[in-house]
Amino acid sequence: LLIMTVLFSTDRLINQRLAALHTGARAVANGRFDLRIDVPGTDELADLADSINTMTEALLRQAARQQEEARLRESAAHFRQFFEGNSSVMLLTEPVSGQIVNANPAAATYYGTPLNQLIGMNIAQINTLPPEAIARERAAALHEERNFFNFQHRLASGEVRDVEVYATPTEVADQVLLFSIIHDISARKQ
Repeated sequence: LLIMTVLFSTDRLINQRLAALHTGARAVANGRFDLRIDVPGTDELADLADSINTMTEALLRQAARQQEEARLRESAAHFRQFFEGNSSVMLLTEPVSGQIVNANPAAATYYGTPLNQLIGMNIAQINTLPPEAIARERAAALHEERNFFNFQHRLASGEVRDVEVYATPTEVADQVLLFSIIHDISARKQ
């Protein structure tokens, strides 16, 4: 009778632990990665529960990464749509070298330079200040000491125009760039 009682108790305990594993595995199969399986002990069943818990934690981290990547892709698509479709002149410039990393179609039209040539040019080819002065102004914008500037920019035709530039650092694809919006104020200055 004692042996039967021990066997019955052991069988019931194993069945309870297997039921917890079964419930947890079904929850994972149904996409419930936030559920932890609690199987007390130090045997193979407890090890299996720990393995499933480790797997679900990894799946939760992967799902979070995928959501963040989707959010970043959506944000990048919104910025690209805003940047490319905007009628204001916009440039993305590498803050140390001054190389134009990207320009919108309005910038190509304004400067009279094809977009594929404008991208890759140095801002010193447009701005009439000496290169070291331009570098100081880029540094001021990068460190957010100033973000509003008055410059003279040279167009492809050789004409020099007075412009206001609003420049602010922004992160694009894990790189800090200066995002500039340029407004021609020549008529206002005259």
